[in-house]
Amino acid sequence: AFQKKCLGKIGEVRAGGHTVLFVSHNLQAVRSLCNRCLLLRSGRLAVSGDVEAAVVNYLNEVEAHSSPELDLTDRPRPNDNAALGSALQFTKVKLNPLAGKVVIETGQPLEIEIEFACRERLRNVVFGVGIIAMDGTRIVQYRSSDTIGFVESLKPGCYVLCCRIENVFAAGLYTLELGARAETKGLDWLPDSLWFRIIDSLPYESFWLEARSGYLKAKADWKFFGNQGTV
Repeated sequence: AFQKKCLGKIGEVRAGGHTVLFVSHNLQAVRSLCNRCLLLRSGRLAVSGDVEAAVVNYLNEVEAHSSPELDLTDRPRPNDNAALGSALQFTKVKLNPLAGKVVIETGQPLEIEIEFACRERLRNVVFGVGIIAMDGTRIVQYRSSDTIGFVESLKPGCYVLCCRIENVFAAGLYTLELGARAETKGLDWLPDSLWFRIIDSLPYESFWLEARSGYLKAKADWKFFGNQGTV
């Protein structure tokens, strides 16, 4: 709500004829608020001008640095994550390890393999995986407790956790959010880890239909009725 209020105020100031310097990774906000864009790479100007061209350049760069496997050992955590300690830490994440790619067609399941190290005995542990859109929107969050319940007792050691997700997501760029808790204590949290792209499995649709909007490629049952009943 606060972010929405801030973006609305920026829009009002811009509409009043004032120049606003807006710095953000929120691509949806950049697209809606800006009429000119600057893309920085390692502190230097890489692209200047058209907003959509800068956004596409940014997305391509993110994808170029993506990998189906990511070491999380030294991955920076949020500043407020320091209080979580080191009782449990995610060490590696793999996406579709058998296929070995980060570009996935719509409809193909997402196979996520998470490695983690447990350094002390823990009780009632639950793990979470979130799917985050490029604009920062959390589309959905899956929790291990929904299907296998809480891990009542976890001994020190190294473990592998597998999660298979039905792919109902629209074409676009996404990242995986990883989290773990033990009872009321947070253990580890990575709001963004491994980036991946979903492409439309029926690209010919774009030749005669407008591009799909939204985050999900949901299916519905359809019936068509003519004068003589169901066709």
